[in-house]
Amino acid sequence: MRMPASYAVKKLKDFLSSSKKFVFVCIGNELRGDDHFGIYFGRKLLKTRFKSRTILAYSTPEAYLDEVLSKVPDVVVFVDAVQAGEKPGAIVVEEISIGSSVRVGVSTHSIPIEAVALLMQSMSSKALKFVVVGVQMGHVEFGKGMSKEVVESANLLLNTIKGL
Repeated sequence: MRMPASYAVKKLKDFLSSSKKFVFVCIGNELRGDDHFGIYFGRKLLKTRFKSRTILAYSTPEAYLDEVLSKVPDVVVFVDAVQAGEKPGAIVVEEISIGSSVRVGVSTHSIPIEAVALLMQSMSSKALKFVVVGVQMGHVEFGKGMSKEVVESANLLLNTIKGL
């Protein structure tokens, strides 16, 4: 599963470049260390030209189904801290196939990302693609800030997206 950052970034660029309209669904808990990644990333995106394509879903992405679908995306990008068995800060980009599970654990919500994707697909009138963009978390202690490695990876991803 080990994926060099450059490969993950290229994979993300390829997904977004092939999309006519994508939406970022940013997930996380800003009070739990590296679990803040998705929200940190989303807040930075809200200051870019991708503001209208960014949704801060915190720990309940299922509560934003209608908002996501109202943007009529062809690709939904879930952004979250993940448990992928990698070193903290490792970037993971993985497409979600409806009916199969992803190989990374996303820990900030009670409903699996695959179930949220399935619900979105069932509510959409067109075929959607789903992608998880994750950064391996190091710690999720309550009240702690994000680790240096996770912040660096978030900034690398942000610079990539800004360059599209």
